[in-house]
Parts: sequence; structure tokens; C-alpha cells
Amino acid sequence: MSFKQNKISSKKIWIIDIWSYKIRVWICKIKNWEVKLLWYWEKRQNNQDLLLGDFLNVKWVCENISLAIEKAEKESWIKINDLVINIPFDDIFIESDKINYKRKNIDKPIDKIELQNIITEVKRKSLSLSLSKITEKSSYEKEDLHLIVSNISKIEIDNKLETNDIIWENWENITISNLNIYIPVLKYDTINYIWKALNKNIFKIIPNEFSVTKLFREEKDLVILDVWARYISITVKKAWIISWTSKLLLWMNDLVKKIQENNNKTRIEIINSIDKDIYKDEKEEFLNVFEDCLYMWLENILWDNCICPNKFFLLWGWDNKFIREYLKNIKLNTYKIKLTKSIEFVDLKLDNFEKISSKSNLNLISMILTTLDLVKKENDKLTLCIEKAIKEITGN
Repeated sequence: MSFKQNKISSKKIWIIDIWSYKIRVWICKIKNWEVKLLWYWEKRQNNQDLLLGDFLNVKWVCENISLAIEKAEKESWIKINDLVINIPFDDIFIESDKINYKRKNIDKPIDKIELQNIITEVKRKSLSLSLSKITEKSSYEKEDLHLIVSNISKIEIDNKLETNDIIWENWENITISNLNIYIPVLKYDTINYIWKALNKNIFKIIPNEFSVTKLFREEKDLVILDVWARYISITVKKAWIISWTSKLLLWMNDLVKKIQENNNKTRIEIINSIDKDIYKDEKEEFLNVFEDCLYMWLENILWDNCICPNKFFLLWGWDNKFIREYLKNIKLNTYKIKLTKSIEFVDLKLDNFEKISSKSNLNLISMILTTLDLVKKENDKLTLCIEKAIKEITGN
């Protein structure tokens, strides 16, 4: 039996990570399903340029990105047009669902035309369901939202077989797991502004809440807490699929400032010593608020299925032991959240990223892994069907 090995042409791409204090840029080369990091640069920016998920000065943010790109291109002697960018906004809506499709003519194998019809019908139902859920949970209506990610996470056949290739088969019952991600139209307009200002092609918009799950391919159910200076992001993955994500407007900056008020220490000194047995009053106040917020948002995320994964990962550029230790002893079962086991923190192992796998770079690594997945699937039958369906349904 012979095997055909498909290869892809080399693609060089920018990975742009925007957050409060820095713009970080990586140049990556993707070829034959492998990724190579060619260059890295970062540009510190005024932390008031980005506040609470809004660009207070989008012009300066664009200039900071341009300076970072200009510096990296100059030192690496590489000019690249395509870029992947994240979105540091507080309003992001991730919706997952399963749509069942029952074929009428099971004696006829699924051809390309029927495959397209199946995907279009399923996506139409899925997008409608997602928009209804978002409206129910927020003040946003359909016309206020823009779709940035819509993919198929899993296809199950006759409730038992899992596959990504259903063409030329005679299946009857097809269950398709969908993931749809929306942001407000006004936030999408901001991305468009950046796009035009940089004079680059935005290959993909990849929210961190979506990409970080790619770091944990072996974990079926997981809660990821991404602790930033100005908010805490919480994402729940169940049965391999993102259930929901939310941002807690709980600031680590506030904790540091509170400690500074009561102690004659610099910000760096506080960050480096925050896990020591000091600052007890300030940390206790912060953690009490943190627990209330965590419970409230987990309940919202889990919605009508309040069985929470017991595996957690805490993603943070600083040390994080005091939060980890607190979470180990938290009693979520005393609320409406159900845990079948006590909270367990998972370890993260990243092959080929040993030299750059510091926690401050994990968001960037997750964006690279997600980009690699998207490039792999760029021209497969299912991806092309999804793109055609989304264009027909949304007009974009």
C-alpha cells in the first residue's frame, strides 16, 4: 500500500500579541506542518493606551506595533505581509453547540454538493443558536456582533464514530460540534483600523481565550485562568470543546497598588515577593473578591450543566503560588458548582518550545500552535465548505 504525503509551501507570518504593557511580535516560518521561530521583538507601550479591553489611544497602539515590526524586520532582514493578531478586548463571546443532521437518502453516498449543503444547513442553525444565547446573556443583538471564528470541532457518525471526512460514505445520523466566536462590531472596526494603519494583511484574528486551549491537547476537561495585570480571563473546556469564556474585571494592578500603599516597596519588589508569607491582609481581601467572582462566572459559563472540571491551569507572567494554594482549598461545592474531585493543577509540557516556554510567552506560543493548525486545514474540504457557508450566511 502506498501513501501520499501532502506538503505545503513555506509561509512566513507575523504573530502579534497585544497586551497592556508590551506589543510582542514573532516572525514564524511554517513549512511541512512544522513551525520555526525566526525572530522576536517587543515594544513597551504606555499602559494607559489599553484599558479595560478598550484602546484609549488606538493611534499610539498602531505606532507601537509598527515600531516593533520595523525593528524586527530591520534586524532580521525579512519583510513579511501576513500577520496573525489577538484581541485584548473584554467583550468576546465563545459559543459551542452540537447540531444533529439526519440524511434522507442513505443509499446514496455523500458527494461534494451534499457535503456543502449539510455544512451550510448546520452552520446556519449553529450561528442562529449562538446569537440567541449571546443576546440572552448580554445586551448585544445580532446587528451589534461580528463573527471572527467559526469552525467545526468534531463530527460524530451514528453516535459512535468520530471522523473529519464524511464524503463518499452512506452515513445516516451526523452530529456536528461547532464553535463560534463573536466580538462587538465596534471592536471589529478597531481591528480594521489597525489593519489599514499597518498596511499588512491580517491572515487571522485569534483571541487568546481560543488559542490557549491549544496548549492542552491531552486534557479533555479543563479550567484555564489567565491572570493579567488588568483582568483575569477564565475559559472552560469540556469534552475537548470550549464551553464559554469570560473576563473578570479584577485587577492584579489593584492588589499591587494596595500593597504599595501600605508598604514602602517598588512594584517590582512586590511582584518578586508576592508569594512570600507577607501582605496577608491585602492578599486576603483580593482573594475573597476573587473567589466570589470565580464562583459567579463559573456558574454563568457552566449554565445549566454545573459540573465543573476539576483540572485547572493558572496562566500568568508572574509567580502565582498564592493563588494556586488558595484555589486548592476553595470549596466550590458549597456553592451551586459541582466538583466530582478536588481541584488539581495540570503541568504543561511543550515540545520544541523549551527555550521560550516561560509563562510570559505562553500566549504567543498558543497563537503559533493555533496558526499552525489553521494553515494545515487551510485548503481541506471541510474548511472550504465552512468558509463558503459562512460567506453565504453572513455575507462576509
